Amino acid sequence: MLSRAMLAPALSRFSCRALSAGLLLVAGVLASCSSNDTAPVQPGPDPNPAPSPMFSVVGDPHVAVRFNGLLSELSDSSAASGAFSAILTDSMGRRTFLPDVRLNGVPMVEEFDAFGSPSRYTLDASALPALSLDDTLRFEAVDGGAITPAFTYLITPSHLTMPPDFTVLHNDVDITMPWNGAVERVLVTLTDLTGKRLRINLQVENYTGLSQIVIPGRDLGQLYPGDISVGTDVLDGEFRVTNGSASQTVTMETRQNRLWRLAP
Repeated sequence: MLSRAMLAPALSRFSCRALSAGLLLVAGVLASCSSNDTAPVQPGPDPNPAPSPMFSVVGDPHVAVRFNGLLSELSDSSAASGAFSAILTDSMGRRTFLPDVRLNGVPMVEEFDAFGSPSRYTLDASALPALSLDDTLRFEAVDGGAITPAFTYLITPSHLTMPPDFTVLHNDVDITMPWNGAVERVLVTLTDLTGKRLRINLQVENYTGLSQIVIPGRDLGQLYPGDISVGTDVLDGEFRVTNGSASQTVTMETRQNRLWRLAP
């Protein structure tokens, strides 16, 4: 009986020690497993992100707007020239004017048709001193009267980012020119002193797979060394709907010119 009584506490102490050791072993295994688990890999930034839209609307226009612009840049150091127009129509489809409409803070000019009814707003780019293709245009209905709440278009004209004038080209070096906006057409023409041309004409619609033009250096080998006249034409038309049915359309065309040189 005494031996059994002495044996019981010993077994109890052994069981507790064994249980503690077992728990420590399980905890170690779990910790080991958790430490070897790798966190899920997060996707990195897209190396070829889709181009951002050319314009955004601040506010909720209750009129339909059709804004058009044409800007030309004769060199990398000249201010942009061109003109703008805007047609506003009310919920009945009638062309209308609002009390105060401006472009970059300058009041736009109201033009009437032959019957004295509202036709469109216009403004020459010369009214906006030192305008650059990189500038953001602010087309604003500062006061919409009883027709619409005030609203603003923020427009960044789509265009190419080009090497400056007098850049020296080599027929073993590619030329890369990115653009902004979701363009519809990109036209690039290089003309040498003999009148021979190298032309790239890209036309897309609702396609975001490209955001730059690449001219292979080998293609430059077809041109005569010396001065190279470069002309570009970028067209971008984008569409939004506000207030459930009021369509907002912006169409911008930009033209750029450069004078480059092709090395022998």
